[in-house]
Amino acid sequence: SIPFSSAGVIALAADAEKDVWDGTTDTSWYDSEETEFHISTPEELAGLAELVNDGKSMSGQTFVLDNNIYLNDVSKYEKWESVAPTNSWTPIGTSDTYCFSGIFDGSGFSIEGLYISGSDYQYSGLLGYTTDLSEISNINMTYEYINNTYGNKCYAGGITAYSKGKIDNCIFNGTISSSSDYNSYGGGIAGYSSAEISN
Repeated sequence: SIPFSSAGVIALAADAEKDVWDGTTDTSWYDSEETEFHISTPEELAGLAELVNDGKSMSGQTFVLDNNIYLNDVSKYEKWESVAPTNSWTPIGTSDTYCFSGIFDGSGFSIEGLYISGSDYQYSGLLGYTTDLSEISNINMTYEYINNTYGNKCYAGGITAYSKGKIDNCIFNGTISSSSDYNSYGGGIAGYSSAEISN
């Protein structure tokens, strides 16, 4: 007899139920008076990027992932170098003016299918620019593709492009490239970091 395991069936069922990002943002969950927020959809995660890039640094506030997040269908990931997927990501914190100063805890969940390509952002990553007040942890990035060609000194990182804060227990799987007319920086976890990266 052959032992039967339901694990494969469960995995297939989970794959079939992926809630892939529709390209919109949802900021309805945010209340500036609160200190902890739980993010469970791609639209809410994109909403966090919108809020930070509108000038909210999120200092003193904590953001926790409650689910795996699917930003694109990754079935054609191998072709992303020449054929872009449906959705392009805007980093959480696109500059040293619009930057992230909060706490982001991925709770061990995965963010799948992040795609950025071109010269739109000097700082390209899940998070673009994070300050010395930020703490990023427990994020698993998978099927990620970043190709940053910003014209003058660009940064690309799987978790954070430019990090001044702590990064702990994060995983990256994907492709990172960074090229410019001046200096360029790239890395699987951080393109550039002046702070502790652990585990």
